[in-house]
Amino acid sequence: MRNFFKFSGIAIAAMMWAGVSEAQSVTLPGGRPEDALMARTNPDEYAWQLFLALNRQAQPGVRGVADPYKPFNGYDQDKPVVWETWAHASGGRQANYFPPVNYSEVFLDHGARPPPWDSLPTASLKTLDKAMELHEETFRAQKGDGSASLMDPGASNSSGMAEEVTMNRANYDTILRYELYNIEGLEANLYRAQQGITFDFPTGAQEVKAKWARISEADKPRYHWRVLRKPDGKTELWGLTALHVITRDLPNWFWSTWEHEDYLKLPVHSLGLGLDKENAEYPSVDSTTRGPNAPYRGSVNGVPVDGVRRETVGTKWQFYRLRGTQIDYVDANGKYTLLANTQLERRFQQTSSCITCHARAAVGVRTPNPDGTLPKMPNIMPDMVSVSPILVGPVGKEDPRKLFYDSNGRLIYGSTQFVWSPAYRALSKYW
Repeated sequence: MRNFFKFSGIAIAAMMWAGVSEAQSVTLPGGRPEDALMARTNPDEYAWQLFLALNRQAQPGVRGVADPYKPFNGYDQDKPVVWETWAHASGGRQANYFPPVNYSEVFLDHGARPPPWDSLPTASLKTLDKAMELHEETFRAQKGDGSASLMDPGASNSSGMAEEVTMNRANYDTILRYELYNIEGLEANLYRAQQGITFDFPTGAQEVKAKWARISEADKPRYHWRVLRKPDGKTELWGLTALHVITRDLPNWFWSTWEHEDYLKLPVHSLGLGLDKENAEYPSVDSTTRGPNAPYRGSVNGVPVDGVRRETVGTKWQFYRLRGTQIDYVDANGKYTLLANTQLERRFQQTSSCITCHARAAVGVRTPNPDGTLPKMPNIMPDMVSVSPILVGPVGKEDPRKLFYDSNGRLIYGSTQFVWSPAYRALSKYW
């Protein structure tokens, strides 16, 4: 059975959350000097500006444009939001998994060049990758308070979880410009870097990683959900459970992550290690909604609620929590910073630093196989310090001379500038 599903989607963009009585154009946050200033000085507020804009309902027929007649709280059900209509990096190769059909819009078969953004079909396919890792359990809430069951038993893949990665136009255009969409282009990037010729993503480049789970009909009021159609014509109901948003507003990017409140309450049963504790190993940090004096703290049914953003009250989005933001390797006291999502960083939340992990995004030259052929996968810089016996992520600012260079001082890894998707998803032109 295939591990991703498709639906006819439409394009979207982003705008602010204020209601509109008539069509009006609003600029998507990202890439402006004022965005960089807010990202640096008030990161939690900037994260919510992104969330409220990227989760506007999409305008039919174009990519990256919000429906001007649909305010943030005026959506239709089972319709794509802005980031869902960006170019899909998911749907093809994911690490060493090669699906029978490649639905990715960025990393095409035989490393082919994707079309220009304006030539992408206006109706996109939603492409979900199967959950790859052993620690992606099938979650089922064991609560009697009427809250979500999260998913049906007998989900269509082994974990009942799926992942989606999309990128906006600025990100996509950079992938095309520097041929980061195939392995040979990634290796050519290394050769150029050895000659001192490097590249970077422009301010305003953005990428989203989302987690989805099978949900039941009763869960729908509490989730952003989509009906996905399988190749055999059967449909399944999937709900959004986690959302990473990264933007190139700062030199080392801006990092923010949300997840559905249900996933912050579930016990951990991971790989038979005997763990049994609250799923979130660290509390959510959100200066805009936490505490009685938070300026944007929401109120549900008249009761103030920590973690609920005021603009989301009365919508499906009131059940999503900002887990935190990250703007640098260390804080003002020199202590390394952490940022973790219980689903995306399961089993290594205590050593999860998005910025440090993504600083390792790099590709080297492949070593030929014994028969002279080249591996199907690029030579990827390890993204973890340890995977056995436990997962350990890198934290703090690492020395690039120790990561990217050999003992003779020769550059052996070409950086992909904080973006992992090319390294994990690019295919060879010759395979």
